[in-house]
Order: sequence, then structure tokens, then C-alpha cells
Amino acid sequence: MIKKVNFLDYAPLKALLKSRWYPLIFVLPTMIVFGILIVQLFLGSAETSNNFGSVMVWIFLWPLLPILFLLFGRFWCSVCPMSRVSDEVQKKVGMNKKVPKFLQQYGVWIIIAAFIIITWSDIVFGLVESPTNTGYLLLFVFAGVVLMGAVFEKRAWCRYLCFLGGLSSNYSMNSALELRANSEICKTCKDPTCYKGTEKVEGCSMFEYPRTMDSNRFCNFCANCIKNCPHDAIKITPRPPTSELWFIKKPRFEDSFLATALIGIVVSQTVVMLEVWEPFMEWFESTTGITNFTIAWTVIFAGAMLIPVLLMLISGFISSRSSGETLNSNFMRFGYALIPLGLGIHLAHNAKHFFGEVSILNMPTIQVIQYILSVLGILGAMYTAYRISKNNPNSKASVVPYLLLILAFGVLALWMYSVPMAARGH
Repeated sequence: MIKKVNFLDYAPLKALLKSRWYPLIFVLPTMIVFGILIVQLFLGSAETSNNFGSVMVWIFLWPLLPILFLLFGRFWCSVCPMSRVSDEVQKKVGMNKKVPKFLQQYGVWIIIAAFIIITWSDIVFGLVESPTNTGYLLLFVFAGVVLMGAVFEKRAWCRYLCFLGGLSSNYSMNSALELRANSEICKTCKDPTCYKGTEKVEGCSMFEYPRTMDSNRFCNFCANCIKNCPHDAIKITPRPPTSELWFIKKPRFEDSFLATALIGIVVSQTVVMLEVWEPFMEWFESTTGITNFTIAWTVIFAGAMLIPVLLMLISGFISSRSSGETLNSNFMRFGYALIPLGLGIHLAHNAKHFFGEVSILNMPTIQVIQYILSVLGILGAMYTAYRISKNNPNSKASVVPYLLLILAFGVLALWMYSVPMAARGH
């Protein structure tokens, strides 16, 4: 058996992660930039394309986040400036209350709802097109982060309420990097300082138990467990992208629902920028009689999310007939196969904003990038579905409905990116 590479065997990296300067050396720059962004969003140009804050948030940072999640898991969460301020508030005046059971159980649905509402409001209120509205959104989130830090223990906001939490946890499961503990060493450990912390370094701020952690969902690579473990049992290793999705021990309905709904969200956010959007809206208004744009967009946006879910349920019904599972179990397992597809078409969507709106590349070149990213997402999703199907030896045919559905979604994505997209703020 080939021994896995452990990046912590590289002494300089291990020394950095164990030092007090990590993740501080990354946090300080993000805090400075965050302060500049807020000032610019409220006092800078009212034009999105001329406002440094808007450009940094929507054209640079927003497209960059999915790439960071793919490469480094939730590393961004460890250097988020808002969370760092919350940490300091918690140390000074924090009440350190236990997180309510309700929030632990249903927080993920609040996260999903918040993400959907913010995405919906972008079209209705021109969130992206208004630097001031973007500033208010950031301040609202900042207030929530600090308030949660002042009341509850650890990073309760990041784990249970951050609207990016669902996106980051799903995308991070695709990551080519993982932090895990050596189970053989951990068996001999009687004092789990990796979780509880020590006098010098706090325990896991994300409520994770490193010695049993088997997913990237919530690990933010803060390295506290590396600092606290006296046995050097923690390791950081590379892995094939999407491999975590092949063997989910406890699949969750909410993860699969978000992965499916996200397909519709990306499609709807892209279609509004296509030439067919205005003719479609004219047809929709004349057919339904709905002339109020907010109501019309709400109906279309809801439909865009629910149609993929309905198609997944139909595929699940067909698949479960051959696999012998319940529909719910089948949906939960195979829903993870859509995560690579969602990531691929999301990156393709963002490629236009990142490369096009600052005129780095011309449109034909950008379209080639979009096709490549979409195809990689399609192939990644199909292979993931195939690997998931191998976990149930009763029926190899159970994967076929999902392969066809993934292919259909992929064809839709490729069509979308064959049509020129408008720039933000236009």
C-alpha cells in the first residue's frame, strides 16, 4: 500500500501551523481589507464597476471562494475577519452559553433559507448593483457574527447560521485536501485536548472532534488541534477531488437538497443575463397574467429550485425500485453526486465575472473556460454517482436514472454558456 503524503512531515509548514502566527498572518490582511471595503462601499462611487468595495466583493472574492473551498476546504472560514472580531469579543465579554438544541438540529435549514433569500434579493433589490446595499448586507452579517460570539460558545455563527455555511460545507467535501487524525495514535490518548483545548490554545471552534472527524464539512483548518495534540496525531493529506462524496457514512437530506437546489439557483442567476430572458419574461407575463416583477421573479426562482428537486425525486423513485432502498435513503445518497456538477457550473458562471468584467480575457476564451469547467463538473458528478452506486451491490442499474439526469443538467449548462452573458451592473 502506498503511504499517504502528510504535509505536516514538512517541518517548516508544521512549525508555522503550530506557531501563534497561524492563522493570524492571514487574518490581519483580511481585517484590513474588510475595513477598507466597508468604507468604500458607503463612501465610494455609487457605480458598481467604479467602486473598489463592490469590485472586491462581487468580482474578486465571490468568484474566488468556490475555488478556495475546492483547493483548501473551509480555510477561508479560519481567516474570515468577521469571525476573528467575534472571537475577540467572546474572550472579553462572551457569555459562552451552550448552543440551543433547536439551532443544532435545524440551523442548517436556516443557513439554506438565508442563502436562498440573499440570492433572491440580488435580482429584486439590485444587491450586487448597489455598493450601499452590499455594505448593509456585510454589516448585517457582521452584527450577527459578533452577537452570536458574545452570547454562545465557540464559533456558533459559523457552524449553525452563516449563510455561506451550506455552500462551503458542500463544496469543501470536493476538496483535494483533508485534515484527519491518526486513529491508531488516538486510541491510546486519554485526554482529548484536540477538542477541549489547553490553557494556551482553545479547542476546536467548530464543535468538531478531530479524532473521529471523517468529513471536511465543518473543519476550517484553524490548526488548533495541531497545536494542542501532544502526540502529533493530526495529519493533512491530499486526496482525489470528490472522493469524500463516494463514501458518506451518514448522508443528510439537507446536504442533498441544497446540492440539488443549487443547480436551479445557478441556472436562474445565469438565465437572467441571457438574451432569451426578456422574451421569456414577456411570455411569462402574458401567460400567467403576473405583471409585478417581484412576484414573477419569486415564482420563477422558486420553480428553478424546485424543478431539479422534483426531477431528483423522480430519478430516486426509479432508482430505488432497483436498489431496494426507500426513496428518502436513495435521494440522500445520490444527492451528493450533484455537488461536483453544482460546483462546476458555479465556477463557470463566475468565470465571466472574474475574467470578463475586468477585461482580462475576451469572451470566446472565457466561453472555452466555461465549457471546460462545466464538462469537468459533469464528469465529476457522473463518476461520483457511479462510485456511490457501488456501495449498494444489489443493483448496478440504480445509478442509470441519475446519470441521465446529470447529463440533462449538463447539456442545459453548456447551452447557457454558449450564449453571451452581460456584465454586472449593466
